[in-house]
Amino acid sequence: MAIADLLIVLLFVALYTAIFLAGVGRGLLVLVASFVVLAAAALFVAPLATVFRGIVPGMSRWTSELVALVLVVSVIVVLGVLGNVWSWRLAPVATRRWFESGGGPASLVLRSVVALLVTSVVLATVVNIISNTIDQLPADRVGIRLRQEVVRSRLIPLARDAQPSIEWVALDWLPGDPPTILKGTSEHDGQ
Repeated sequence: MAIADLLIVLLFVALYTAIFLAGVGRGLLVLVASFVVLAAAALFVAPLATVFRGIVPGMSRWTSELVALVLVVSVIVVLGVLGNVWSWRLAPVATRRWFESGGGPASLVLRSVVALLVTSVVLATVVNIISNTIDQLPADRVGIRLRQEVVRSRLIPLARDAQPSIEWVALDWLPGDPPTILKGTSEHDGQ
């Protein structure tokens, strides 16, 4: 088993467990938030990357897009955490009890489906961005070793195959092309 596959499985189990335990409402909120993050990244990464390349003229396009993506995602995560903390203070206790009460087997199935959907979307996006970044590394010892791990992986192609569907839902309705860091599998076919 490739190290990349082991990391993907561990991340899958951790995300699935966290979303399952969080419940259906929070799981759907995370799903919506992940699409909001992708849309915001598609809108703001390219302009921010241009600003970064203007500040540091020697910065490659890929590096500037990666830094811009990390910045956009970080800002949205901080705003999301602040909004979540604020909303918990405002939610009455009775509402919390109603949401936290069990719902029998149907609730467990719904939680499982939501957790699987959210985990699949987040994991496919993260794996696609990481594998595309590995493809951009120079052909030194580390870059070659990481590319070999990507090629040996059996799970990375599955994530790359799922990415165009995620792009279709999250990005195709936005004006212009998404940044290259968010693009799907078209440049990876045949690997």
